[in-house]
Order: sequence, then structure tokens, then C-alpha cells
Amino acid sequence: MMLNVRPAKGDEHAFAWPMYQSYISDHIFPKHEFAAPKRAWLSDEEAKFQKTWQQQESYIIEIDGTSVGWLSISKLNNKLTIQNIFIDEAWQAKGIGDRIIREMIPTWKTEKRVVEIPVHLGGPLAAEIESTLRNLGFSPTGDDGLVRLMTANWSR
Repeated sequence: MMLNVRPAKGDEHAFAWPMYQSYISDHIFPKHEFAAPKRAWLSDEEAKFQKTWQQQESYIIEIDGTSVGWLSISKLNNKLTIQNIFIDEAWQAKGIGDRIIREMIPTWKTEKRVVEIPVHLGGPLAAEIESTLRNLGFSPTGDDGLVRLMTANWSR
């Protein structure tokens, strides 16, 4: 599988939105909730998403030329934060996120970065993601009950 991560184009928020809303809405509205409040919430949330989509911080994940996910990264001085990684359901649990992180670590070390990755504690793969990040040199540096911040400091 050929993995490629490339900068997002302006119109790709339409590709990113379904993955974002699927993940977020499942946490806000469990499967047994009523459909009407969920639809109203999604309409509001999509408007917010379109306003906050930052093309310059967003990247499209491709496997063999097919878009399979997206991530957003913010950079401030030597600190880099992977704010979101969303993989299409059909491609989840195939090691794509793990591979992206593994392939970026040499660059982050060369650039002497402090890298932060928030792990959403309610996510179905949270324990597995945290374990993988620990094995890659990340450690927990904050936890608000919803998100655990995992950090690796290669700035030294």
C-alpha cells in the first residue's frame, strides 16, 4: 500500500465533513437517541465545521491514490499538534494512523519538534492508540476526562 499525505485543497472540506460528523455524532448521540435532535445538531455542527475548516492546516491521507482520511496539524514555533486524524470507516483498524506517525517521527526529530497528539478517551480505539503512542515515545501530559494529551519532546 502506497501511503501519501498531502495538503488539502479548498473544496475538500466536503470530503472531510462526513468522517468528522460520523465520529463526533456517535459520541454526542449514542445509537439509541432520537433522530430529530441529532439532525438539528448536525446541521448546526456542519455550519461550524465549514467556518473552522483550516485548509492550510489540513492534509488528505491517500492509499494508492484513493482518499481514505484527513488530519489537521497546527504548528507554533517548534511545537506541532496533530489536532485530528479521521480515517474512513472502511479503512479503520488497518494501521494507517500508526504508519503516518511512524513515518513522521524521523522528520520531527530532525526538526527538533515537541509533538502533541490528543487522544479522545471515548473513542473505540483510545486504549490501542494510547498504547501505540507510548511505544513510539509519547507520554501522557494532560487529561481533562475527555481527552488525554500525549506528548513527545524531540526538541533536545
